[in-house]
Amino acid sequence: MDDNVQIVIVHSGNKDIQIQFPGRKRGDWQIQYNYNSQLAETDKRQERRNRAINAISQQEWIVPEEFLNKRLGKEEKEALINAMNYPRKWTSLKKDL
Repeated sequence: MDDNVQIVIVHSGNKDIQIQFPGRKRGDWQIQYNYNSQLAETDKRQERRNRAINAISQQEWIVPEEFLNKRLGKEEKEALINAMNYPRKWTSLKKDL
């Protein structure tokens, strides 16, 4: 490692690596930044998921009358989801209703 380096960026989410890196490289730098790219990807995925959930839950879902007031089996639940053009599974529909 160059002795003139004063700022180092460690690309790892592993806390042990972030702590041990200066000792392994015999670093005598002034500033060490730690960057966790997996955390950024997780945040992006969570943001997309939240937008999709909000878009689905803000719509008004109307259940066709043939599915009302009766117990639904697995096939009937799938038929209901298809009839409503609901984009997710039964448990999500149940929550949104």
